[in-house]
Amino acid sequence: MGASGAGVHHAHNAKTIHRRCRRLRRRSFETSSKPSALNESKLCCMRLPQPFVESLWFQLDSLDELRQAYPALSNAEAQLIEDLSQRGLPPATSIEALAALFGLNPGLLWAFKNKPNRYYRTFKIPKGKEKREMTAPKVGLKMIQSWLGYHLARQEVADHVFGFVPGRSHIDAAEKHIGAQWAYSFDISNFFVSTPRAEVGGALLQLGYSPASAELICDLCTLNGRLVQGSPASPALSNICFRGVDQALRTIAQQNGFVVTRYADDVVFSGQGELPAELENQIVPIFAATPWKVHPNKILKQPIKGRIKVHGLLVTDDHIALTKGYRNKIRAYRHIYATKKLAAEDRRRLAGHLNYARQVEIRESALSEFDWDDFEISVEKGANSNWLSRVRSAGSISAILRQFRKAT
Repeated sequence: MGASGAGVHHAHNAKTIHRRCRRLRRRSFETSSKPSALNESKLCCMRLPQPFVESLWFQLDSLDELRQAYPALSNAEAQLIEDLSQRGLPPATSIEALAALFGLNPGLLWAFKNKPNRYYRTFKIPKGKEKREMTAPKVGLKMIQSWLGYHLARQEVADHVFGFVPGRSHIDAAEKHIGAQWAYSFDISNFFVSTPRAEVGGALLQLGYSPASAELICDLCTLNGRLVQGSPASPALSNICFRGVDQALRTIAQQNGFVVTRYADDVVFSGQGELPAELENQIVPIFAATPWKVHPNKILKQPIKGRIKVHGLLVTDDHIALTKGYRNKIRAYRHIYATKKLAAEDRRRLAGHLNYARQVEIRESALSEFDWDDFEISVEKGANSNWLSRVRSAGSISAILRQFRKAT
């Protein structure tokens, strides 16, 4: 078939898939518990209905419905889709499959894949005294990236990784360092944009994607050969790509009896006694062979001072706390929130700060008042010292309660 014939065939195929998707959506959403089918007005909204994002099939319900929307689906691609879905991975196997799942014209997805610069916008946001450049996808591409990011974020990561992992937070990460006498922390420079396309593709292949499907996801989630600072898929993809480095960092911690945590680009080691001079020499070689680099101006060594600053929080012998500067801000925010008439957006932002402070204060109080003697007495006689040691090292109240429920 000549080039012009191929173009006509592709256009006909695109229209056919788009028509069938519309018909299928009209039928399925009459009886579906999901929100009504996406239309142009919803595509213009920045926030997707959560049931769409949480479903591996987006606005469809199963592989059978996908076959109806995409009759040309081959047996081989259907098998790959089934394998991926069983592992909880989004079945982004081809442009045509994605078009059917999202009810979009395949021509639009072809443009996302082959002309990505058209579908991003660049702007700057304040970051301390500086400004950070963000490159955010426009709505249609963002919709796909959000769906991919949601499901990829639910793939297994190491226990010491807390950033962009559902159910974990930087508060949990900070709690791991309670009782530490020193901390060694560093930031990774430009974490997202330092992650090259080759790393993304290799990580996707290891998860079980085919070369073609891995390439498609790379095309949809990278720009100029790298992850994007501003894409909702970058956090999950960066965690997956960083698995090898995470394993190496965890090995250092295990071999030396240290605690290590990572929240996004912020890595913290802590331990007892004196801060070991050789720790830095153990870390440097790990990054030498990777595309990621330690920020030379973001290395912090904290010796014994009664408390250390970890992941933006103060950590002492028995609890975590807000920093003094942030506590002062919170006092002012509480006064403003209670006494001033505010615009809705300003009120929402202040409420976010106040709710966050309350979370930390609750955890601070719970850990400070936790009575280990009473706790050990309450444990069934069958619980041994090894179990109690694991509970103590768990740090967070939620982790302690999980261990307690397992034992009792």
